[in-house]
Amino acid sequence: RYSKDDLGAFALDAGLAAAWTEQTGRQDRRDVSGSVSVLHKDTGVSMTVAAGDRDISGNYAYAKLGYSADLIAAGKTSFSVDYYDGSDFVSAGDSSESWGLAAVQKIDRFNVETYLAYRDYSYSDTSATTYQD
Repeated sequence: RYSKDDLGAFALDAGLAAAWTEQTGRQDRRDVSGSVSVLHKDTGVSMTVAAGDRDISGNYAYAKLGYSADLIAAGKTSFSVDYYDGSDFVSAGDSSESWGLAAVQKIDRFNVETYLAYRDYSYSDTSATTYQD
């Protein structure tokens, strides 16, 4: 894990993980995942990207773009949009996607965050099953 808040006008957080799992009577698996987040402190614009892979099944990628500012006296207001794409998690050839929009309002006086969010999910595979996304 890496975190650096004083890169001039930027703040950076990053992480990398790896796991090798061996279980008696089960197939060994190798997992690798990582993420990087960058905030431009002067504008409040941020971006996160993440990805992961499991050698015996699936992989995914994720991206998020955000904006935070002190728009009202109550506290910081944030907006974001994100996208996720995954494949081969449940069965070979499957596909999963998700995208979302969010708004968060901090209310500093009460140490509370309120939020409004919308998320759309979709999933498909090579079977004859039809899914209601």
